[in-house]
Amino acid sequence: MQALQTLFLVMPTFTVFIVNLIIIGLLPAIAEEFLFRGALQQLLYEGFKNIHVAIWVTAIIFSAIHVQFYGFVPRMILGAILGYLFYWSGNIWVPIIGHLFNNGGQVALTYLHQQGVIKYDIDTDETVPIYLALVSALLLAGCLYIAWKNRVPEPVVVMDEHDMTDNQNNTPTWP
Repeated sequence: MQALQTLFLVMPTFTVFIVNLIIIGLLPAIAEEFLFRGALQQLLYEGFKNIHVAIWVTAIIFSAIHVQFYGFVPRMILGAILGYLFYWSGNIWVPIIGHLFNNGGQVALTYLHQQGVIKYDIDTDETVPIYLALVSALLLAGCLYIAWKNRVPEPVVVMDEHDMTDNQNNTPTWP
């Protein structure tokens, strides 16, 4: 998997960079978010009746499916963040954009390093420069705060004495 990824990330031209953004950034963001957040998370929520359990189980499966042991915990946390972004926003495109920024950011950093624009090489084991860590943490915190602050409230069913119930299946009927 690492060899294939390294081969894909050789980007001698801007055109190859754009193609890689589409192949590594955009397509997986759309496909994985519709699969994991749009389908699996919803099915698990229906089964568990607990959104937090559904989000974290989906995040664990999301990370495991990538079959990269050393990145399991960070990818699981990413999956949980994307799950909460979907839950809070009620819009699948919010986690798709977040996923695209994550994958696309890695492609962009690799391209900028290969072009000599930045010294940091994302493919090495060296520590992430503090400025990148701070910018990333601030952007993530800001996005999560905005998503949480603007979250879609859960629907509340209010019934009064005029409401009736269908006795056969115990579902509300409206007069």
